[in-house]
Amino acid sequence: MNFEDLDRLRKENPFEQVGKLIYECLKQEILEVKLKPNTKLNESKIASELGVSRSPIKHAIDALTADGLLIKERNKISMVAPFSTDDCLKICDARVCVEGEAAFYAARYITKKQLDNLHKLQKRYMESLVSNDPIEAAKVDYQFHTEIVNSSRNKYLIKMYEDIGIYTLRNRCYLQYLIGSEKSRAELQNREKCHDTIIFAIEHGLSDTARKVISLDIQGMLEMYFLR
Repeated sequence: MNFEDLDRLRKENPFEQVGKLIYECLKQEILEVKLKPNTKLNESKIASELGVSRSPIKHAIDALTADGLLIKERNKISMVAPFSTDDCLKICDARVCVEGEAAFYAARYITKKQLDNLHKLQKRYMESLVSNDPIEAAKVDYQFHTEIVNSSRNKYLIKMYEDIGIYTLRNRCYLQYLIGSEKSRAELQNREKCHDTIIFAIEHGLSDTARKVISLDIQGMLEMYFLR
């Protein structure tokens, strides 16, 4: 684990509990695949590297286990949760169901402020492509789709998306990692075009088109994974 990341978070959040800061650091390392699936975590080693007691490490590991990012083996050793093709398929299926309906209603109810946010996120997404940063692009893509779900004004769809949020973000980042930088860049450029079409459909109240295109957007990433 990177001590510099923890030190930076401590300076930015001087009153936050150390355990929560370590949780954020470990979560980012898992999402960015710096800690790969099935990697075992040694609490004592992490505590020694960071110069802290084992108590905040245990707090962070327990929280990550509750999130589903870590699992505990029978010998109580914590390990980064595995990631299978079946996981990928089921997460994408869930996304199509929730985001498709959300896009349909977003085309009816989106506010000007939310629409402006979509345009800003699309700009950030394009900037991440220029800088060739697929993990950052995956994170911005997650924010883009979250904004669409929030624009649906359906509290149940929003809650459902919140419940699977950490899994959808990990899914995006891990797929980018598996695909590789060159193929990933090409695929992300396809996502850019889909984003433009989604924004157009939502902005012009084309509910059915918005639902269809956002589903194609999700499925396109999945196809790239299987064709890698």
